[in-house]
Amino acid sequence: MSPLLLLPLLASLPFQDPAVREVRTRIDRVTVYDGQALVERAFPLSADRPGPVTVVLGPLPLGAEASSFQARVDQGEVEIQGLQIERRSGELAGSERDRLRAELDQVRAALRELESGRAAIEAGQGLVAAATDAVRQDGPPDAGALASLMEFVTGQARRLDEERIALERKEARLRRQAEDLERRLGSGGGAARPYQEARLTLFFERPGEARLRLQYLVGGASWRPVYEVRLDPELSRVDVALTGEVRQSTEEDWADALLLLSSARPHVGLDPPELPRRWAALDFPRPARRRALGYAEEAPAPTVGLALVEADKAASAEDLALEAPSVSVQDFGLSQQFRLPERITLPADGQPKSFPLIQVPLDIRPERYVVPSLSLEAYLRAEVTSAADAPLLPGEARVFLGPDFLGRASFPMLRPGDSTWLNLGVDPDLVVEVAQVRDEREEPGVFSSTVRLHRAWEARLRLSASAPRPVTVLVEEVLPISRDDRITIEPEGIEPAARAEEDDLADRTEKGVWRWRLKLRPGEEKTVRWGWRASFDEDARPVFGED
Repeated sequence: MSPLLLLPLLASLPFQDPAVREVRTRIDRVTVYDGQALVERAFPLSADRPGPVTVVLGPLPLGAEASSFQARVDQGEVEIQGLQIERRSGELAGSERDRLRAELDQVRAALRELESGRAAIEAGQGLVAAATDAVRQDGPPDAGALASLMEFVTGQARRLDEERIALERKEARLRRQAEDLERRLGSGGGAARPYQEARLTLFFERPGEARLRLQYLVGGASWRPVYEVRLDPELSRVDVALTGEVRQSTEEDWADALLLLSSARPHVGLDPPELPRRWAALDFPRPARRRALGYAEEAPAPTVGLALVEADKAASAEDLALEAPSVSVQDFGLSQQFRLPERITLPADGQPKSFPLIQVPLDIRPERYVVPSLSLEAYLRAEVTSAADAPLLPGEARVFLGPDFLGRASFPMLRPGDSTWLNLGVDPDLVVEVAQVRDEREEPGVFSSTVRLHRAWEARLRLSASAPRPVTVLVEEVLPISRDDRITIEPEGIEPAARAEEDDLADRTEKGVWRWRLKLRPGEEKTVRWGWRASFDEDARPVFGED
C-alpha cells in the first residue's frame, strides 16, 4: 500500500495518552484533629522504561476536601507533574465487596465457634447438676467430704456462670458486627454511590521502583482527651491515665494504619480577624463586606492540584524504623501530638474507640474546705501538680477514690509544674457548727449622727476521734465591701489571725475574702470568729446583699 494512502488511516487513530494504570493504595497513616483527619495513602509503583505514567487512585471518600489533596515521592527517581481530582459515581468496588464478605465470613465462623463453647458450658452445668443429684440419692456423706463437694460444686458453678456471661457478651458483640457488615453489603453492593478519584501524572526519569504517598483532609473524624484520675484512700498519691477517645465516620475504614492524635486545630485557621472600620451614619446603607477568616470563602475549583516534591529518603527510613511499644509524645509549643505505638484498625462506624496515651503520677496536697455561713459540710479537695514531662490537655476526668467512682470533673490544660484542684465530696469526719454571736445597732450619741451596726459569727470545727489522721482545713468567709463612700465597713472580732499572704491580701481588698488555714488532730476542736462593723449617717438607709 502506498505511504500516502496510510496517512488518512494514521490521522484517524486516537491520540495515545501515557499508559493509565489503576493502582490500589492502602491507608498508611492518619492524623486526627478535632473535626477532621489528615489521611495518608501509600502505594508502590514501577516502570520498565523512562517516560510519563498516569495512575488512577480510588475510590476516595466524597467528604475529602478536593483542595487539600497533595502527593509526594517517598522513594524513587520520579517527578510528580500533575494531580487532578474528579468526582465519580458507581457501584461498590468488587475488591471492597470481597473484603466485606470475607470479614462477614470470619464473624459467622466465630459465632459458630461460640455455639460449640455454649454446648460445652451447658454440658459442664449438667455434670454439676448430676453430681448434686447423686449426693441427694446416696445420702449425705461425712462432714469433710460434704464440705469438699460443696466447695467443688460452688467453684465449678461460678466458673461456668462467668464463662456463660462472657460468651453471651461476645456473641452480642459479634452479632452487632455481622448486622453492620450485612447492612454495608446491602446498601453498597448494587447501588451507585458518589466518590472521588485522583488522577496522578508522573514522569519516571529512569526505570525502577518508586514509593509514593497521597494525602488529603477529610471531615467526620474527631478525638477528645479523657482522664481517669485515681486517688488512693490515704490521699497520698494520685495517678492520671490519659486516653484518647476517637470517632470516625469518613466513609472509609482505617485498616492497619498508624494513628496520630493532634491537639492542633487547622479548621480554625491561622490568620487573626481583620480590624473593622466602625462608624455611624444616618439612613445610609453599609456596603457588603467580606471578612477574612483564615481560609478562602470560595473553595478553588476541585479539579487540579499540583505538587512537585523531591524524593524524601528520610521519610522512607522513618517508615521502616521499629519503634518501642509505647505512645510517643511531641510537644510543639502550640500543639501536642500523640503517636500510637502500633498500627490499628478503626471502622467508619462513628462509634467511640479509646486508646491509652500516657499515665503519670501527680503530686497531691489534700485539704478540707469550709464556708461556714453557706454550708455546714466540710468538702474534701486535693491540689494536684503535674509531674509529667508532657502537657496534659483539657478534657473530662472520671475521678475515683480507691475503688469508688466519685463523679466527673473537668481537667484544665496542665503543663509540667502546673496545678489544679479536684473536688472529692464531703468528709463526714469533720463536723462544722456555726452561730451568730452578735447582732447590735448602736444609735448616734448627742454629738454624733453616725449609726453603727455590729455583726459577728463563730464557727466550731471538730474532727472525729475516729478519723485516721490529722487534716488541714481551709476556712473562707466574705465580709461586705462598701459600694458607697457614705458607708464604712470595718472588720472586727477576727480570731485567730487570718492568712496574710500576697494573694490573700489582694482577695481581701478586692473581694472581701478572709481565709484561715487550720490543722486538726483526731478528736480536736478549733473555733474561728469573724465579724464586721458598718458605720453610716442616721438618715441613710443601707442595703446589704450578695451576688
